[in-house]
Amino acid sequence: MRHGEVVLVLLLLLSGAGTAAEDPTASDTERGIISEVNGGELFVGTGVGMSAANNSSVLRHKNPDNAAEKGSSEDVKRWLANRLSGRLNESVVQMSQGDYQRAKRLVGNDSEYSEMLGKYVNVSGGATRGESGKRFERSQRNQQQFVENVRSYRKTLKKYQKAKRNGNKQRANELARKLNQYSGRVKRNGDSLKRNLKNISSNETRFSNTTRTIDEISQNITQHQDSIAQREFTRTSLSSLIVQTPASFRNPLTVSGKLTAANGSALSSRPITLRIGNQSIRTKTDGDGWFNASYRPTSLKVGSAPRTIEYVPQRNSAYLGTNATVNVTIRQTEPTVEIEEAPNGGRYEDNLTVTGNVTAANVGASRVPVVVTVGGAPIGTAQTSSDGSFTVEGTLPANVSAGERRVRAHIAQTGRAIASAKTSKPITVRPTATDISINATRNGSLIHATGTLTTSTGALAANQTIQLRVRGRTVTTVRTNETGHYSAVTPLPNDTVSGQESVEVAAVYAEPTTNLESSTARVRIQLPGESTELADWRLWLAGVGLLGLIIGSAYAIRSRELLERDSDSDASIVPEDGTDEPDSTEESANGEVSRELLRMAREQLAAGQSNVAVQTAYAAVRQHLAVEEADDRSTGMTHWEMYRAFQLGDGDDDSRNALHELTRAYEVAAFAATSLSLDDARTAVDAAAALVSESTTD
Repeated sequence: MRHGEVVLVLLLLLSGAGTAAEDPTASDTERGIISEVNGGELFVGTGVGMSAANNSSVLRHKNPDNAAEKGSSEDVKRWLANRLSGRLNESVVQMSQGDYQRAKRLVGNDSEYSEMLGKYVNVSGGATRGESGKRFERSQRNQQQFVENVRSYRKTLKKYQKAKRNGNKQRANELARKLNQYSGRVKRNGDSLKRNLKNISSNETRFSNTTRTIDEISQNITQHQDSIAQREFTRTSLSSLIVQTPASFRNPLTVSGKLTAANGSALSSRPITLRIGNQSIRTKTDGDGWFNASYRPTSLKVGSAPRTIEYVPQRNSAYLGTNATVNVTIRQTEPTVEIEEAPNGGRYEDNLTVTGNVTAANVGASRVPVVVTVGGAPIGTAQTSSDGSFTVEGTLPANVSAGERRVRAHIAQTGRAIASAKTSKPITVRPTATDISINATRNGSLIHATGTLTTSTGALAANQTIQLRVRGRTVTTVRTNETGHYSAVTPLPNDTVSGQESVEVAAVYAEPTTNLESSTARVRIQLPGESTELADWRLWLAGVGLLGLIIGSAYAIRSRELLERDSDSDASIVPEDGTDEPDSTEESANGEVSRELLRMAREQLAAGQSNVAVQTAYAAVRQHLAVEEADDRSTGMTHWEMYRAFQLGDGDDDSRNALHELTRAYEVAAFAATSLSLDDARTAVDAAAALVSESTTD
């Protein structure tokens, strides 16, 4: 058999390993399978992906013809939900042990949690698509805030204790007030987190231990802070509150009442600050502690509801804040939005500045959120100042088509005291020429194309879709990253190989919905010849590391060495009984290949490449099992079908258990959106070594 044929046979043998199938013994938690690999992994249509050995990022790309293919979305969703839940649980555990950095990293915005959350939202279908993802997103945000406020409380507590030891009363008082703020935030964050975890628990995940830990942390801080507040501050009370209702921006809300200490003595003749919603009111108490105040509501919800009025002490005050609740009816007022200044035209990446104001009843409305868009694409947001004015700055994005468009400013709130309103002005969006580059190389029957998309002014064009075409036909698409670069791997179409020496590969940018003009770059690549195919596959192995290519190349190399070593032997000898004698050279080659793969797996494990090591170890075992069974049907088997076939054979319980452990680890390593731990990977590699050792010594 020629070396190229050996590689082809082994690649066909392993092609079934790329199909994610269900573990017959796995729990629901273990059955999730990711059919699309991105981030640090490569998807080339075979279903077999390996984590990159370095930290470089491989951009996600899809074949348009099979991009819609998916595995069991419910299994994937369940698997991801449990992984997300595990991160939340572990974060709380780490926080309870005082490791705030790790607790925060587990749920950080650039963490694996965020990556898995994106995948979870993508696979969540139906009416629950938005809400199910929002539960995990809210929990992530709550957990981040909870960790940060607990950490801040503990850190500030040490400073407070130091100030007390040094007799610095003023410093201790300031720190005690900060502790009071952090304590309140911890309580609110903890309560919100528990509510969201309760909602998530309907998805078959449990947080009983986690919520218990959250309660313990919150209660510990609350009790500790109560004792500090009792030593440092005098408690206060708001009483005899009277409000004018209904109220609106046009008819201001008025409130009167009395501010006293806990013992009933008046906080007299002093300036005070009251807060209602997100707005503050400054007023002054009289000699008996009475006050009157009025304000124009802008963001309070419309309708009748209990409203909290809060007394906010000054930073160096010896008094604690307090609050009271009163029923208030809020009615809506229609505002006017005006754009005072805006550019008449612009092109991609031009700086845009839009100024304007929001008024109602001829009065500027403060603290009103305003969003500015161009052609429907957001440019920026702002909140109006005390006189109702706003300024929004941003740059013109690519996703606004060229031509006559509108700059719009609208109030981004509904059902509030100030109603939603908008206004607009015309703007001419001018097109910008682009320049695309391409560098393409061939590795076997795969094309690796890289390049950059920039504008005529040198600006990088990020998040733009590039088409890769072979002989004028689109074979895949890829998006540019934040630096305008793209990278894609795609198979050569079958009909381009036969009878041709080279083929044209083109990178095409053509997005009519943007203000960037089309551009094309072309390059010709040499097509594979039979004499160079093996070397090309070995080169591709070094650069990419796909599972089937590992085995194919290793087998071909080792087979060639052994065949050359024994080239003088007679391969046509037939025993006297008329049966074909097994080819000892081929068996030796098989054993050498498996041992070589295991050695590679050990090295990869030592380098911390857990996913790569497990896939390499699985390749070694798969090769041995396939050769031992000598069954052509095995070439199309998935990893779990191969396991079932082995279960029905003559293997003992230890071998079955080892293969099951390895197969489960391989499924996670090849298809999941996360990496195996080094301990799990080491267990899987050891299982593979035991299976290969038994095979070679039998």
